[in-house]
Amino acid sequence: MHCCSLTKLSIPYSVKEIGSRAFINCGIKLLTIPDGITKIEDETFYGCEDLTTLIIPNSVSFIGDNVLGNCDFVEKIYVPFGAKSKFEELLSDEFENKIVESDDFVYAWSDSFGVKYSPDKKRLLKAPDEIKEYSTIESTHIIKREAFKSCCDLESIIITDNVLEIENDAFSDCDKLTYVKLSDSILKIGESTFRSCGFSSIVLSDSILEIESGAFSLSKLVSVFIPQSVKILHGNPFSCCTCLKEIEVDKNNPYYDSRNNCNAIIETQNNVLVSGCQSTMIPDSVRAIGDYAFYFTDLTSVIIPNSVISIGNYAYSASKITSLILPDSVTEIGEESFSYCQKLISVTLPKNIIKIPARVFSWCHKITSITIPYGVQKISFGAFEDCKELTSIFLPNSLVEIESRAFWGCTSLRTINIPPSVDIIAKDSFGQCYLNSIIIPSGTRDKFEKLLPEYRYTLVEQ
Repeated sequence: MHCCSLTKLSIPYSVKEIGSRAFINCGIKLLTIPDGITKIEDETFYGCEDLTTLIIPNSVSFIGDNVLGNCDFVEKIYVPFGAKSKFEELLSDEFENKIVESDDFVYAWSDSFGVKYSPDKKRLLKAPDEIKEYSTIESTHIIKREAFKSCCDLESIIITDNVLEIENDAFSDCDKLTYVKLSDSILKIGESTFRSCGFSSIVLSDSILEIESGAFSLSKLVSVFIPQSVKILHGNPFSCCTCLKEIEVDKNNPYYDSRNNCNAIIETQNNVLVSGCQSTMIPDSVRAIGDYAFYFTDLTSVIIPNSVISIGNYAYSASKITSLILPDSVTEIGEESFSYCQKLISVTLPKNIIKIPARVFSWCHKITSITIPYGVQKISFGAFEDCKELTSIFLPNSLVEIESRAFWGCTSLRTINIPPSVDIIAKDSFGQCYLNSIIIPSGTRDKFEKLLPEYRYTLVEQ
């Protein structure tokens, strides 16, 4: 007890019981209870705050009180198939939703590096946090979800032939991982697989068919080449790659292209720009900017052609653009598509939209004025939240509704004109604002006192 530096524990199979408070306040992160143990007494692992994963065999028939007390970061408790209800009764209610049936983990095989595999050695389950370099064993078919997640010392990984799939988050947050060799057999790379990794280049093999959203997000990739084999990209696999400067798709790929050397990935059939970077030039043939297409990039300027009719969710969020002119061809703008653009100063909205979407310009601190075009009927939740330097906004006589937090935290906004068409205003639409006057049409005081009771003394009829 109180061995805070004790991070690994290997219990021999001869052990039948673990006594009360045996490992209280230890630093154990992953714990495997061997098959053969029948009893775990009170408070055995109490206060093991680093414990995230626990593996319990079917032989355990008694678990005492508060065995996992103050183990607040437990994410998964693996038990054999068919044993979930048994362990729901043995463990306290707070762990009920963390129990996962998996014979793989319970009866896992470990190699000499301490990497756990399924009993048939086809699925790589989990690597120890301190591993520095590794090559998968030849029988491996799947690298499971979060297998190497947060292995902060991992510098090199060789994925051998026969591996078909790398699941979600398998190598996420391995910030020292600078060398990755992918096998020629890989068919699918999961969501956030290599998020926040340290490598600047990677070779995608000609066998890859599918790459999930954010697979390489926040990595240090400088260039990307998409092979002709890729059939499916879910969202933008390369979002938040601030170092990315070159994007190219194999000319023989029938599903995606980089037409006109645009430095982007475009879905060929629907003309949707899926992924871009700071040097992307949007071709005139593009019909839509996809979700997260330029999310968190170093893009400083944008020219959107008249062919574009829609902008996806988070499309330009957290980019470094300073001005924005949306052509009148645009009829749909996604949620948070320009949020957190903290260098954005001027905005021109298209004439054919009917609503301002949720948080579309939230946290754009430098916008000083904006004109909402006639035809817009709704300003959605948090649309201009925390636009601290916004001093002027024009609302058209088509506007019907202003939703919650639409102008929350616009601390420089002193006056606003509200047209007679407005019938719905959420209670906190202007929360944390310092309005001196709200201009309303003559004869509408009764209506707007009901809509804005907290501002009844600020209403000015004109």
